[in-house]
Amino acid sequence: MVPIPAAESETLVPSADFVISRHRNGEVLSVFGDDIWDLSPYAGLLCRLNFTQAAQESRRSDICAANVATLKLICFYFLYGPRKPISPKTAYVLYDVVKRVFDHANENRVLMTQLGRFDRLVISLAERITPSYARSLPRVLNELYAARAHLGLTIFDYSQTKRLQHALPKAIVRQTPYIPQRIYHYHLRRCGEMLTDFLEHSVQFEELFDYCLVVYKEARGRSRIFDPHKNTLRPFNRYSDAFCGLTFGDAAAKYGVYDVIARWLTPVNGSLSDLRITALSKYFGAVLFVGQMHLISYSGMRIDEVVPLRFDCLSHEKDKYLGDIYLLTGATTKTDPDDDARWVTSSAAQTAVNAMKAVARMRLKAAALDPRMAIHDLSEQGARLFSRGFEPWCCGIRVDADPERRVHRTMDGWRERCPGLYDSAELVISEADWKEAVALTPTLDSEKYAIGATWTFTYHQLRRTLTCNAAASGIVTLPALQYQMKHQHEAMTRYYARNYSALQINESLRKDFGDEIIDALVRDAVSLAADHYVSPHGQAHKQAKLRFVSGAEESALRRKAQQGTLSVRHNALGICLFAGECKFGGIDSVASCIGCSDVLVDARRKSKFESLIGVLEDELWDAGEDDGPDTASRRAQLDAMRRVIDVVLA
Repeated sequence: MVPIPAAESETLVPSADFVISRHRNGEVLSVFGDDIWDLSPYAGLLCRLNFTQAAQESRRSDICAANVATLKLICFYFLYGPRKPISPKTAYVLYDVVKRVFDHANENRVLMTQLGRFDRLVISLAERITPSYARSLPRVLNELYAARAHLGLTIFDYSQTKRLQHALPKAIVRQTPYIPQRIYHYHLRRCGEMLTDFLEHSVQFEELFDYCLVVYKEARGRSRIFDPHKNTLRPFNRYSDAFCGLTFGDAAAKYGVYDVIARWLTPVNGSLSDLRITALSKYFGAVLFVGQMHLISYSGMRIDEVVPLRFDCLSHEKDKYLGDIYLLTGATTKTDPDDDARWVTSSAAQTAVNAMKAVARMRLKAAALDPRMAIHDLSEQGARLFSRGFEPWCCGIRVDADPERRVHRTMDGWRERCPGLYDSAELVISEADWKEAVALTPTLDSEKYAIGATWTFTYHQLRRTLTCNAAASGIVTLPALQYQMKHQHEAMTRYYARNYSALQINESLRKDFGDEIIDALVRDAVSLAADHYVSPHGQAHKQAKLRFVSGAEESALRRKAQQGTLSVRHNALGICLFAGECKFGGIDSVASCIGCSDVLVDARRKSKFESLIGVLEDELWDAGEDDGPDTASRRAQLDAMRRVIDVVLA
């Protein structure tokens, strides 16, 4: 992904041939006078500001022609005006917001600059604005009014924008859903199984792929292998003159991968009659699709941050205190590089990176046979993990098509992209799933995520679930986390607990993580009144300790959390309310906790307490006559845990 180039003119009203964008090779792609401004080379995905329809109408309407000129000038200001630089994606969002005003003005045969003068049109504009645009439109209109001297025109003044704002629908702000742990773990397991299945057969897939390339070269000729007019020469079609003697299904079975392809391209409990050669490319696409989900799940990256990742994106370091540390490095989605674009991840990311590399290498082999490809496009140095299909059986794809345009940016199409990935029955929301999701997402859409409905995934849910789990783990030592079983990925816990090498993680993820810690603190504080939290000193003592929660609004608790005065942290017994550093530890050892006035025991952990008692008894049995400090510590913890069971939870 590359930044939008600096303006090639100082004036805000450019000439028609002012260069808006260029191809990667430097050739002009779009100029100001074009009906479409193509920003795709800078965005890393399809990104076009399209004035086509309006431009066609403008040939029949002076009003529409003036509005086209206004819209273009506004978009030019967003890109090159005296304001903070923006990414191409943000430029498209701003264009899309202003286009609502543009369309409304055209439909009512009025200039955009005069629209705000008519109360009736202001009200009708508000009626056509969806809640998702209701928050951003007034902000954009106010910015354009503040920039009126640079633009030389006014769309809405402040009073007109305020009138519009009062009439706009009130958006319901919903937090991104937290994925219930049962469903989340199932997702992680299935993605890991799919990628591992491919890697275990990667040699066979490469042999099959090489065989298919040879067969196509023999059928069409080396120089015409990618000729779309040769599509009738299908070497795996038994009815074609170029039939090689094997169907693709036969070839896949010969190389031992038929069942692998069928397993992931066939819905769970479904069936597949035969495989065509296009199934190989679809399967490779499924590997990339699952790979990107796997990387997001184990890093918290945004999809647009995962897409540009290169072959060398994953680094591995060893720390004498923390052990193995894995980092993903890539381009940040922000225009201003205010962080070093690194994400801490798990060793599980290796599975995704290796699988995606294997697919990309095979596709580079096919690209090397295409005389239309430039040499620099065929090098593995700096190559992307996400590769489009270069296979001759996919020769309908334009050779200059940007590979990132074909990346799947939503998860909702998994049934078509990788039908065998999930068993839909496993995604049905149970009552326990629903309660867990609502506990962490009070604004959960009760209709979309109702009990009995199938869970609908989004990429940002993976990010939110990761930050929730990390925040819920607490900044504690590994033995306590292992006991609590709150944090699945141990390497990530080590990173967050020790702030590895003072390296700054991606700034947006850091902010989300910080926000989630605050939210988790507030949720914990509100939940303390529940009956399953028990004070060793009785109910009256518990009520006295929780005066800071009683009657307090969440906003007040959030302020306390932000100021660092809300002390609610997890330990092995439940919750510790002590404001400060515990001189007894309170994390690795709970021997002193049972008599402490700041502890609340979580009765829901009774079975885990009993399990821990069994572990400690076994360790003391193994220790025999040894009376060292470790044995004394275990004995003290065993006595404390027995008191918890016998006295507190009797």
